[in-house]
Amino acid sequence: MLMRFSKIKSLFLRYKYTIIFSILSLISILIVLKLGSLFTGPEVFLPGYKPGIKLEEIEDETVRNLIEIERRFGDRLSVMIILKSERSFFEQDSLKKVEQLQNDLKNFDEIKSVLSVLNIPKIRGITVGNYLKNGELDKDVLNDPNASSLISKDGKYLVLNCVLEMNVQSKEVVKKLKNYLKNFEEFSPLIFGEAAVDEEMFSELLKQSFVYPIFMFVLIFLVFYFQTRSFRASLVALLIPLIATLFVFAVFFLLGGALNILTVMVTSFLMIIGSAYTLHYYNAIHRSNDNNEAAKNIFVPIFFSMATTAVGFLSFLFVKISAFRELGIMVSTGLFLIVVLLFTSGKELLKNNGKKPRTFEMIVPNQKISKLFFWMAILVILLFPFAVKGINIGADNISYFSKKSDVRKAYEVMKEQFGFREPVFIMLEKEDGNFTAEDTKKLETMKRELENLEGLAKVDFPTEIPIPIAYLLSRNQEFLKYFIASGNTIRMMAYISEEGFKNLGKIIPRIEGVIKNYDYRYLIAGTSLIWDKINSEILISQFQSLIAAGLLIFGMIYAIFRKLKFSLVIMIPLAFTVSMNFIFMYLFKLNLEISTAIISSILMGLIIDYSIHLSYDSKKVGDPYLALKRVGTAILANALGLIAGFSVLLFSTFALFRNVSLLLILGISYGTAFTLIVESWILKKLLKA
Repeated sequence: MLMRFSKIKSLFLRYKYTIIFSILSLISILIVLKLGSLFTGPEVFLPGYKPGIKLEEIEDETVRNLIEIERRFGDRLSVMIILKSERSFFEQDSLKKVEQLQNDLKNFDEIKSVLSVLNIPKIRGITVGNYLKNGELDKDVLNDPNASSLISKDGKYLVLNCVLEMNVQSKEVVKKLKNYLKNFEEFSPLIFGEAAVDEEMFSELLKQSFVYPIFMFVLIFLVFYFQTRSFRASLVALLIPLIATLFVFAVFFLLGGALNILTVMVTSFLMIIGSAYTLHYYNAIHRSNDNNEAAKNIFVPIFFSMATTAVGFLSFLFVKISAFRELGIMVSTGLFLIVVLLFTSGKELLKNNGKKPRTFEMIVPNQKISKLFFWMAILVILLFPFAVKGINIGADNISYFSKKSDVRKAYEVMKEQFGFREPVFIMLEKEDGNFTAEDTKKLETMKRELENLEGLAKVDFPTEIPIPIAYLLSRNQEFLKYFIASGNTIRMMAYISEEGFKNLGKIIPRIEGVIKNYDYRYLIAGTSLIWDKINSEILISQFQSLIAAGLLIFGMIYAIFRKLKFSLVIMIPLAFTVSMNFIFMYLFKLNLEISTAIISSILMGLIIDYSIHLSYDSKKVGDPYLALKRVGTAILANALGLIAGFSVLLFSTFALFRNVSLLLILGISYGTAFTLIVESWILKKLLKA
């Protein structure tokens, strides 16, 4: 009995950190499963947003206006169901099925009303009728401007505009609709609108959380196993970042956080970046043939590699957008935890298994080749100013989806068949009484003036009937009720053209310029305006994070090496890699937006790792080319692991993840080549001087 207890005690003392962290991991898993949540709304990218805050509490005019209009009209977002008939919807069989579909949709608890050509009023003078009679659709509906957003000119496309009730979960409604619409597959139904975007984005974020990391795990493991020839070391290298991720998520969720488009990538970043530390540690064990000696020798370069990478992410703290700050804090905290785990439980688990890691026998670059590479890089960098000018700034919710996605297919139909996307709402309020027949004439003039603005496809509002009469009829007319909230409050729907969406910053002031000529209080709102506000913050965020990352990393490098000239040389690969990142964006026609804005700072943190390892060992052995032979293999294997991990995201249907993946793969490849070929040559010349 005593022997068994002594054996257990011995095992515990030998693996005490591993046992403690295993228990904490189980607790973290329970917390994540219980409290974990995803939020896909664009509001997370607005300055002033905080996790858990109510939308109406966000101090942003674009959000407040949207909330106010929704409150006044008692509805939320619209979900547009697009139907296609091979012949046309003037055929009785097709029309009968559409009528059945619309009646069924009205019974959904989450749907307040359904607007379509089946219930749009046929207004002739003061007579209000219907375009649907005896099971047939009157072709005069094609001449009604109010119907042009509901039926295509050839009658082959139909839109059912489902107006949602307040306080419903739009993602759940879209899921429910998708399942139900399987009964109408002959119409090739597609769903469009912010709610549809939200639902598809949510499903893609789930893949980013649970599916993609599995493939990353396998690919990185294979690369590491090939280099280390150790199953245990390769497994430990990946398990440590996963445990650190669990700890970070558990604390994040305990504090009331919710993952978003950016923070959902924390798992990928920590697994891909953090696994490299174990790779360097394991190679150090085989260089010194002693675990404790290896830990002593490799701790400084690994710690400062972690610190400089963390600084790259922490530079997001200087950005106003909370999603950026959350990403920075979570990844940098996770990287610190990985180092703690590596030098505690990792140290317990890793050992020399007798099989030497593959060294690839790093070829020392010819000095002429290094010089040629350097001057070619200089010539390419001269394109930097032209590339920056050619990069478009900003993106919207649609641009994040591939052409194969349902959201993109629906968008293409709306653009080609109807000439617009989701509308911008214009709420008008008469403060000195109710709208009169005279106001109807004014609104008709306003509508014409708005439709003449470049960038506006059309404006919907039923001016064919006096507003006082329309208000009375709205009690029984779903279509009219959508536009008229009360006797003194109405809303117009301004449909922005595709070209107009690229210039929202110019179009909205023009709309306001027209409205200000009339004596009405007004609000303009729409999710597209929220995205436009986000885009205006992106450029500022990019420069803030870049400058902060550069200064912090240089300060840390100088603290390590204490020599200005040496520190500046170490920073050279960063300057070239960041410049090339913008050139890659220009060449691949990628916009500077939420996802691509984070890349430069991340690359700075990654590439500086290689520069530190090479420079630290060069100073230690006194010869950069000897250092290249010693640490070059680990640097190359690390880079290949990063590339393999990020390559998984190239297969995502979500363009945001694909853009991140492409730029990181290109940046890591270029930065690694520059470090191994050029910086070793520069260090050789510097140490000789």
